[in-house]
Amino acid sequence: MTIERNEIIRKDAEALQGLILVAKDVLGKTETRALERTLRYFAVSFANSSVAVATLCNDGFGADALKIARSMFETYVTFRYLLQRPKELNDFVAFDAIARYNRLQLYKAKFPRMYAMFSAEKIKAVNDKYNSVKKNFAGREGKIRGRWCPYSLAEMARITGCAEMYDLFYRHASSLLHVDPMGLTMLIDGKTLEIQPGPTPRHIGVAIRMAALVFHDTLVRYSKLIGADHSEALKRIDELIGGEIEVEGSVLGSLAEAF
Repeated sequence: MTIERNEIIRKDAEALQGLILVAKDVLGKTETRALERTLRYFAVSFANSSVAVATLCNDGFGADALKIARSMFETYVTFRYLLQRPKELNDFVAFDAIARYNRLQLYKAKFPRMYAMFSAEKIKAVNDKYNSVKKNFAGREGKIRGRWCPYSLAEMARITGCAEMYDLFYRHASSLLHVDPMGLTMLIDGKTLEIQPGPTPRHIGVAIRMAALVFHDTLVRYSKLIGADHSEALKRIDELIGGEIEVEGSVLGSLAEAF
């Protein structure tokens, strides 16, 4: 790792290291109650993703780290939503049956060889489970919705108080993930008009900051839920997360400038 990249992400990387240590204690105990157990799974996934983000940022692959940070934000919104509306946990768990049924129908219609791998007993079990929960996801005309939650991610972000972060970060990261016109612009260097191969300091500041923010807040909220007191450690870590995010490299003003 170069000194240049180290200075951009030093405090956020230190924060993530501290969060991993706290997480080992907070998440080390399994939970038996459904809500706590589900949210713990989310928190553990954040720990894994945070390590991945830190590794990619350390190695200078910020654009790819940003894609993982984006998925962390999606999970974070779901975490916050279920924490705020625990009665909807049943729908979250039950929708697995809808997803499995839909997947099986895809195999049946387009991938018959894969469908043939399922036994009659397995197919019946999938169908029975689907039929037992489908009414929970049916609209007025009986059509089964395609998401466990009746709200879009943007609406869930608004409900949970994450709308500003959704608009500021998620839309930005989504452009890069899907390489839409703005996303492609973000990948092209303003001087060379080329996509620079890694390692490069581009995007590492934003990626690691988002990972640190999401992971920190998740541990704060989960600790409170299970009655674990790690407030002092989390407060010290919070002091590391902040300040301006450095933007490195020559930024292209618009995609048209590349032509």
